[in-house]
Amino acid sequence: DDFTQKFYEEYMEVDQKSNSIDVSEAPIRHARLKPPPHNGIGSEEDSLINCQMIAPKPHRPDLAKLMVLSGENLRFEAKMVNGEPEDECRRFVISYYPDTDRVAVYEQTVRNTGHMGGKFLEKARVKNPDTDRYFELRDFYVGKTVWICAQPLQIIRADE
Repeated sequence: DDFTQKFYEEYMEVDQKSNSIDVSEAPIRHARLKPPPHNGIGSEEDSLINCQMIAPKPHRPDLAKLMVLSGENLRFEAKMVNGEPEDECRRFVISYYPDTDRVAVYEQTVRNTGHMGGKFLEKARVKNPDTDRYFELRDFYVGKTVWICAQPLQIIRADE
């Protein structure tokens, strides 16, 4: 207290203020945690919003994009270029849906190859391993090799 400090200073010539020790605690600093990696259940946006909110709100689609591009799809013919001789004759159709940025891949049936034609990748938003972002329209053009389901597919033709 002030009286004690004044007494020590006047009669004993000891300055208690100069020898004081700071005992206040440093403010607690909380580290911002990174969200956990996506586990594959649901969409990546849903998993991220569940980490941020207790009562999550559903993802809001781009309505202007949906109205303008609804029902559109762009198709590209591709061949597998993984270096395996048995895969050289395999042909695929990559369908890109610009309204929702979803990609679907179908394998064309070729007789006597031993490969079943049909659905290679169900319609879904797929990340481009080169950019670590979802595939966009600018990622698909003739001559480009895209990696889908860990397979290199070279685009050889586009729809009119």
